This record gives sequence, structure tokens and C-alpha cells, in this order.
Amino acid sequence: MTGVHPAWVLGLAYTAGSVSFAFWAVKWRKGIDLRTVGSGNLGATNAARVLGRSWGIAIYVLDFLKGLVPVLVAQAMRDCRTPDGWPPLPLLAGLAAFVGHCLPVWHGFRGGKGVATGSGLVVGLASLPVVAAVGAAFGLGVAVSRTISLGSILASATLPVAHYVLTQPRPTSGPEGWSFALFILVGLLVIVRHRANMKRLLAGEEPRIGGNNK
Repeated sequence: MTGVHPAWVLGLAYTAGSVSFAFWAVKWRKGIDLRTVGSGNLGATNAARVLGRSWGIAIYVLDFLKGLVPVLVAQAMRDCRTPDGWPPLPLLAGLAAFVGHCLPVWHGFRGGKGVATGSGLVVGLASLPVVAAVGAAFGLGVAVSRTISLGSILASATLPVAHYVLTQPRPTSGPEGWSFALFILVGLLVIVRHRANMKRLLAGEEPRIGGNNK
């Protein structure tokens, strides 16, 4: 795969990330714009409220792959590298896909919250202990609150902490340092994009799994 400029890889990663499976599934099945119903979010959780749990799971998997596949492709392109002093190409490819999901050019830069696509990015880049710690934080948040949002917030907060604690030597420079910076950025962005959910959680108004949510 020689002769491919890194900019092309990042452009394709962003373009792939910008494809909203939630938007098109709801449009196809119900003929409506998902941005006008529920939370207005172009993600698996909001799509599940409209189409049902099975569709929500399918959309989550597809959004997860949007984060994972660009990372794996960039890792396989050993002859395509970023300039010296830049983050490694797999990290930038994962970030580009994540940004594409959150800010899709096809939908007026109004996309999802990045949980599923961010999860794919993390699985592609992080070590198994870090992935396990993040998954445990998500499961704990969901179990305690019966809400996806709290699980997502706790997982996002855990991500950079787990990477720093579980990576030896400490990730302060080199590829692991860049990964640490990326995980801080992705975690913060996911948390920020859950601002409305946090307000509803504090008010006791966040829709719960298995509840009679409108």
C-alpha cells in the first residue's frame, strides 16, 4: 500500500464516520428524520426508541465498526506514515472517524454522541486491560442507574485514567503518550456531548432501560 498519502486515509476515515446508520435506518423504516424525534441524536440509543431494541443493537455494531475499521486499516498500512513528530496514523484515523460520527458533513454537522464509534476506536488502540476496565465502568453505570448515558459517562471518564494506570511505563511520550492524549480528548468530548443527559440524570428524568419511556 505504498504511495498513499496520510491525508487520503484521514479523509476516508472521516467520510466513513460521517455515514449515519441511525439516520438512514429510521428514514428507511419510518420515513422520518431522527433529528426531529426523541433526543434528536443520530445514535443507536435514539434509533432504538423509534425502531426497537434489535435495530438499536444493529446500529450500535455498525457505528462501533466505524471506529474500529479505520484504525485496523491504518495499522495495516505500514508504508503510509504521518510526518515525524505527529501522532501515529492509526490514532488520527480513529479520531477522524470519531469526529465524522459526531459532526457528519452529510447531516449539517449534527451527529451522534460518539459512544459506539469511540468504543470501536478504543478496542482498536487500547490494551486488553484498559478495554476491560472501561467495559466494567460502563456496566457498573448501567447496572446502578439503568441508563445508557451514565454508563457512557463513567466509561469515558475511566478511559484515560485506566490507560495511564495500566500502561507501563507511564504513557507520557511516544505512541503511548499520543494514545493517552487521544483518550483524554475522546473521553471529554463524549462527556460534553452528554450535557443534557447529565441534567436529566440529576433531575431524575433520564429514560431508563425497561422503563415506560416516551
